Amino acid sequence: MKGLPIWIVFAGIIGGLLGFGALVDYIAKKRCIELDPEEGIKNASDAEQIYVENYLYQTKENNNHFQLKKLGDESPSFFNAVKR
Repeated sequence: MKGLPIWIVFAGIIGGLLGFGALVDYIAKKRCIELDPEEGIKNASDAEQIYVENYLYQTKENNNHFQLKKLGDESPSFFNAVKR
C-alpha cells in the first residue's frame, strides 16, 4: 500500500490549524469575549511592561539594522557582486 503524498499531509495540517482558529474565533465572538492586547498589558507588573517594551525596541532596532541601505553605502557582500 502506497503512503499518502506529503502535500496532502501538509494540506491537512494547515487546514486543521485554520479550522481550529476559526472555531476558537467563532466561540469567542459568540461569548462576546474581546481579546485586546492593550487591555492585557495594563494588568502586567511594571517589570513585565518594561521587559516587553525593551523587547519590542530591540526587535525594531534589529529590523532597522538589516534593512537594505542606499546604493553607495556599505551593503552585504552578496549585493556587492550584483552591483559590479
